Amino acid sequence: MAKIKGINGSFKVRIGMMNPERMHDYLDDMLSVMEESDRFYKFIHMPIESGSDRVLKDMKRKYSTADVEEMMKEIRSRLLGVTIETDIIVGFPTESESDFDDTVEFVRRAQPDVTNISRFGARPHAAASRLRQLDTETVNSRSNELSREVRRVQRALNEKHIGATHDTLITETTESSHNGRNAAYKQIVVRGSNPFIKEGTHYNVVIDEVSANVLYGHVALG
Repeated sequence: MAKIKGINGSFKVRIGMMNPERMHDYLDDMLSVMEESDRFYKFIHMPIESGSDRVLKDMKRKYSTADVEEMMKEIRSRLLGVTIETDIIVGFPTESESDFDDTVEFVRRAQPDVTNISRFGARPHAAASRLRQLDTETVNSRSNELSREVRRVQRALNEKHIGATHDTLITETTESSHNGRNAAYKQIVVRGSNPFIKEGTHYNVVIDEVSANVLYGHVALG
C-alpha cells in the first residue's frame, strides 16, 4: 500500500476482502497509509460470516465477534466516514435459533454499512457438507428476517447523509441516471439524463433521499 501511495496520477484504489483472522496483524499499518493518502477509498470489507461465536468455532474461524467489533471500532475512530462491509452466512448446519438471534443482534449492535447475506450451501468434500443440514424453510425464514434487519440498519445509516454534499466520481451513465461513488465508495445516483455530467469527472452531489443501498441526489451547480 505504501508503494501505491507514491504513484503519481489521479486514481483511487478499493481494497478487497480481508480475513478478520489475519487482519489484526496489519490493521495499524493499513490504516496509517489510508489516513495519509487519498489514493484509497475509505472502504473496508471484513466478512464476519456469523454473529455467533459458537457457529464461528464450528466454521473453524479463528476469531470472535468481539475481535471483529474491536477492529470495526478502531477503523471508525481513525477513518471518519468509512464504509464497512461484511458478509454473513445464514443456515450453517449447527446454527440454532439462539445462534441466529446472536447474528441479528450483532448487526444491530455493530451496524455494518453493508451486509451481504448468503444462505448456506453444502459444498462437496467440505466438512460441513457431512453435517445434518437445516431444512430449507428454516434457512429461508432466517435469511428473510436478517435481510429486513439489515435493510433497516443500512437505511438508518444512509439517512444521516441527507442534506450532505459528497464529492462524487461519476463512473456510469444510463438512460435514466448518472451513477458514481464517493470517497467512502458509497453508491450515489443522480437521476435523469444530464448532458453536462460526464463519466470520469468529479461533482459535488447534494443528497436528497436514500434507500438501504443507495444515496440519491442532485449536482450542486456554481
